Amino acid sequence: MDLSLFFDIPVLQSSTYSKMILRPNCTVKEHAAIVAKLKAQSFEEHFSKANAGLHTAIFSNGEQVISLMRSSATGELRVTWEEERYNALAPLQQPAEAPKGEATVSQIGVGAYGAFDDDPMIGMLYLVKLADGRALLIDGGMPCEGCADDIYKALESHGIAKDSEGRYLIAGWIFTHAHGDHIGAFLHFAPKYGNRVNVEYLLYHFPGDGNVAPRDADFPAFEKKIDDYFPTARRIVPRAGALYYFGNAALRVLCSPDLLYTPEKRLAYFNNTSITLMLEIEGTKTLFMGDGGDLVAAKMLECHAPSVLKSDMVQITHHGLYTNAFDTPRTPEELAVMTKEEKAAREAERHICKNLTRLYETAAPSIGLWPMGDTNGQPRNGRTTVMQHWSRTYGQVAYFVDLEAPQVGYDGVNIVKKGELTTYTASSETELMITKFALRDGTVTLLCNQTWGSYCNG
Repeated sequence: MDLSLFFDIPVLQSSTYSKMILRPNCTVKEHAAIVAKLKAQSFEEHFSKANAGLHTAIFSNGEQVISLMRSSATGELRVTWEEERYNALAPLQQPAEAPKGEATVSQIGVGAYGAFDDDPMIGMLYLVKLADGRALLIDGGMPCEGCADDIYKALESHGIAKDSEGRYLIAGWIFTHAHGDHIGAFLHFAPKYGNRVNVEYLLYHFPGDGNVAPRDADFPAFEKKIDDYFPTARRIVPRAGALYYFGNAALRVLCSPDLLYTPEKRLAYFNNTSITLMLEIEGTKTLFMGDGGDLVAAKMLECHAPSVLKSDMVQITHHGLYTNAFDTPRTPEELAVMTKEEKAAREAERHICKNLTRLYETAAPSIGLWPMGDTNGQPRNGRTTVMQHWSRTYGQVAYFVDLEAPQVGYDGVNIVKKGELTTYTASSETELMITKFALRDGTVTLLCNQTWGSYCNG
């Protein structure tokens, strides 16, 4: 990249393969001049779209990809670049003729299989079956073989199409962020099932180094699994504002972590490195939040019009848990002498959800998808803690749960009703669940809500 286009600005390692600079106060005229210079240097424009508060444009010269993301609210311009072999561009082009017809989306409960002390911590796995029979996968679950097996069972039980060699076709595998309950299963899936699937694209956007955000994962191991077991899969670094097309589905990236990085301060809360997506398919819209926190929600509200954020279904972020880092780190000694009231106030720091509440209100879904373990009494992720206590005391799930009577509308299995809003958790009190919907003609229809075991054996 020709940095002479810009001033002397610090360069950030914004993703595994990408670098970024941030230029404040870039006027529309200056932005247009930069675009003109890129085109003069033989960079072809592959994508350009101006949203309510964000203009995203993506260019390539056949070897290098350059993305421009300009905030119309602040004039801030973020410029990223990487080699094109690490950021495929083909899915940015809407296919002239994509198969039409019913698609499905499934929330699949994937547990920890006893591998972790906070079992039944639920990982996250969603499977979209496109009209042409191929699959889109979102995340996968915990770093254990049981979760890897669940992913393969999901492909089998959904009747995903196969290639000429009998391998299941995965059009795109999206990883919202690099925590173990989202990418961990992939590390076990790749060596066990890599030769039984054909993965076309892998979409992820992990922090490039510890200067932009904590590196809370074994990134080299993840990359090695791709190189060893999926050598033909193309990588994509999703950019906020971009649209990626897979069959009859479009994935709209609403926020990517490079919208949040700054040279001055490291992003403190790793969950805010989540990419957030809107699945737009057959006239329906499903919002996937990963584990993105209140800061991510604020950026989404800033960049996109309410009509873009309006959704039929919403995945509740971070399994319904907290949404921020502690404002003030404390040593064990300091914690030991804090009063009960001081500890409660400190805990509240992690549950700030003003922007998330606004986002949920703007999305106004009729269906909530809650990747949460529902075991009553489980101290971290169970229904007593999350649904009853945190909904009253702190927050984000209050949109989905009746604050005055959290048990009202609870069916004793995995459904919570609040007015016209119906939310499905990813397990009952004793078993993992699957909730599957048909998407067609602008309508979301419940197909099944049953135990995962019975679905696989059905």
